[in-house]
Amino acid sequence: MSMGAFPADAATYRFGPYSFAAAEAELRRDETLVPLAPKPAQLLHLLIRNRGRTVSREEILAALWPGIRVSEAAFNSVVRDLRRALSDRGRESKLVSTSRGRGLRFLGELAPQPAAMRLLAPPTDPYVGREHFLGSLYDAFDAARAGAGRVVLVGGEAGVGKTRTAKQLAIHAHGLAASVHYGRCWRPGFAPPFRPTPEVTRPPRFLDDPCARAPLSDPDGA
Repeated sequence: MSMGAFPADAATYRFGPYSFAAAEAELRRDETLVPLAPKPAQLLHLLIRNRGRTVSREEILAALWPGIRVSEAAFNSVVRDLRRALSDRGRESKLVSTSRGRGLRFLGELAPQPAAMRLLAPPTDPYVGREHFLGSLYDAFDAARAGAGRVVLVGGEAGVGKTRTAKQLAIHAHGLAASVHYGRCWRPGFAPPFRPTPEVTRPPRFLDDPCARAPLSDPDGA
């Protein structure tokens, strides 16, 4: 089920016994699917993405019902359905709190995401100033999808936005159902030369967080 006007988000958020797959808008408790209608799912996604602050009622209305006047009863019904799905009813809410006259806030503590999901999570700041260059990468990706495979190298000084540009391309490719692989070195001086190359050419089952694995060779070259 699509999240509609919400930003593309490939992440699966885990909190307590729950997991929420944003792209599919699926909520699970201990891996068992929990029924959740589209509007409560959108509300949960909105609150999770804005965790750490109270989301005003006006923001919620604009996100869930853009350009539509909604009754208080309809608004409260969505909040109630979300609380019911999270078993978060009662005076002491542990996941979604209500600030009288202000809005709602997500209180759950999220488990760390695997590095691959962090790579595909939408950035919080806008991508500006390199649209022409990014367009060239999109063209190269489209050519590869059409059968004209190629290798593209992105270079530049530190801080010019190489990683961010690569992330934008990864999100674009993932949104078109492409398999996105990545590779990186660990800490400086602790990886063999050209380490990212074998990382991305390994079978997909090995593409977890490289930082969580032991080095393939001794850092001293033994």
